[in-house]
Amino acid sequence: MSFREVLEPLVSHYAARVANRTTRSNEIVRDLLILSQGLAATDTEQETLPYPAVIKRFGPTEDGRYTGIRVAGREAHLARVKDEVEQFIASAQAMLQRLGKALLDKVDLEAEADAGIGLKPTGFFGPETDWE
Repeated sequence: MSFREVLEPLVSHYAARVANRTTRSNEIVRDLLILSQGLAATDTEQETLPYPAVIKRFGPTEDGRYTGIRVAGREAHLARVKDEVEQFIASAQAMLQRLGKALLDKVDLEAEADAGIGLKPTGFFGPETDWE
């Protein structure tokens, strides 16, 4: 079994988990934004409440949409699934690169074989002679 055959299913599994987690998180953020519609909340562009709001919505954007929410000091933002999976894959690549470097640093360079072996030349593939 090759390294790729071992690694590919593992990375695919975790990439799918990242995609599922992002999808679930986006559903929660959407629900919180919908629930906050009737509550007193400040938006990032409108700080007009006479008292501090417990809820803060991020937005609206140019098209009138909200991108996230802060409730009691905890923030959650909508995220693109593709961006999150790409970020995970980039992190996995960086981790493999660090792991490879750490493994190479552990290689005992003194124990490596020489690039060549010096042999005393012999004539005609036979025993050495004193003819020279």
